[in-house]
Amino acid sequence: LHPSNCLGFRKFANVHHCVSLWKKCNVFMQQRFPEVALHEEFLELTFEELSEIISDDHLNVRGEEQVFEAAMAWMKHRLDERKVNLASLLEHIRMPLMSAAYLSRVVKSESLVMESFQGRGFLIESMDYHLQRHCMKDTTRVLNATPRYCPGLEYLFAIGGSGPPVCEEDPYLDLC
Repeated sequence: LHPSNCLGFRKFANVHHCVSLWKKCNVFMQQRFPEVALHEEFLELTFEELSEIISDDHLNVRGEEQVFEAAMAWMKHRLDERKVNLASLLEHIRMPLMSAAYLSRVVKSESLVMESFQGRGFLIESMDYHLQRHCMKDTTRVLNATPRYCPGLEYLFAIGGSGPPVCEEDPYLDLC
C-alpha cells in the first residue's frame, strides 16, 4: 500500500467483499490521511466516500485544518458539479476544533465558505465556540467539537499554562 493507491485498493476490496483487505486499506488511509489527500485518487472520490472518510474519528491529523484543506481541494477539483455539496461536506468537518487564528485568517477568506449561507453559519458557530470557551466557559451548544482519536498513541504528556488572558476573568499563568 502507498498513499497514492490505498483508496483504489480500498474501493476494490469493498466491491469484491475482501473485508480483511478493506480494513488494512482503511487503517492505512486513517494513519496517513494528510499524505493520501494529496493524491489523485482522493480527488476522484465520490461525495459519499469523502463524507465517510472525513467523518471518521480515527483520522490521524495534526489538526482539523488538514481535513478542511483536503475537503476544499476535493471541492475545487470539480467545483461546478461539487459546489452543491459544500454545506453537507462542512457538516463533517469539526470546525470548532480549528484554531481561532486559522478560522479568521484562512476559513474566513475562503470564498466558497463565505458565499454559502450554511458555510458562514458554521464559521460563526466555530468562532462563537472559541469566545464561549475563553470567556463564558459554556461550550455545551456546539455539536461538532468532539476531538478525533489518536491511533497508536501510547503516552500523552500534558504541560499546562496560559498566555495573556483573553477575558478579564481569565487568570494569567506563566508557570508549568
